[in-house]
Amino acid sequence: MDKNDGAASLVRSDALLACPWCGEQPDIHKHFRDPLWQLLHRCRIMGPLHIDWTDKPETLVTRWNHRHANKSIGYRYYEIV
Repeated sequence: MDKNDGAASLVRSDALLACPWCGEQPDIHKHFRDPLWQLLHRCRIMGPLHIDWTDKPETLVTRWNHRHANKSIGYRYYEIV
């Protein structure tokens, strides 16, 4: 078993949209023991962002790539839902 297996990203960076605030790519990581996945991103503008553990990494991609413009504060600001 590869010692880096648990920390390896599952999803290629081109499957995920860039962060709407800093423009960098998030990562999806596998739990070191359980068959669970989590999206993590250290945004230089908003700080640490994550989408909680799931057994389907495709769900993380869908949630991250879905951008909802918050009309109450302007279209330049987005919410990851």
